[in-house]
Amino acid sequence: VIRRITEVSVGTYLRSVADPIGLDMHIGVGLELDARVADDVPDYGDQSAADVWGAMDETTIAFQTFTNPPPPPEMSAEQVTLWRRMEMPAGNAHTNARSLARLFSIYANEGKLDGVAVLAPNTVQQAGTIVSDTIDEVFGMQAQWTLGYLRNYSGFIYGPNTETFGHRGSGGSFGFADPVRRISVGYAPNRLTA
Repeated sequence: VIRRITEVSVGTYLRSVADPIGLDMHIGVGLELDARVADDVPDYGDQSAADVWGAMDETTIAFQTFTNPPPPPEMSAEQVTLWRRMEMPAGNAHTNARSLARLFSIYANEGKLDGVAVLAPNTVQQAGTIVSDTIDEVFGMQAQWTLGYLRNYSGFIYGPNTETFGHRGSGGSFGFADPVRRISVGYAPNRLTA
């Protein structure tokens, strides 16, 4: 949709939005940024990545979601480089904790960043409005989804306020906005645990 409307790739579009407001975010990382990107460090204890994936029930939606396409047991340096260059919004956005928290601060502060309106109030309200309240078949738990974010169901994922919403990434990374307390958090580790 982004390419059709803007005639640029999703990575290029993200940069056009992120750069002016000071967000260090990328979908598809260029060669010039390689030195700033931390490698993922798998930490599965005494198990290999193949053991972790092999222990999952192959008939579950979770297994089918996280193994499509199938992850290689170990990625070569060449595969890592190709993956970083790829513009795949659902799976390889690159950022740091500071920019993740800054992004979510827009939602935590009624659409404002550094006192300047970035999003319309109704856009912020829609971002936090529940559109699905059911068992999430991938995560296997009760989930309240908004338009792209996970709402803080029963106040146990992102602090005590049920109005809080955010999203998680691989290895335990996450970002969220608490519009009640007007705080945002970004966490971006590179150690991937099972």
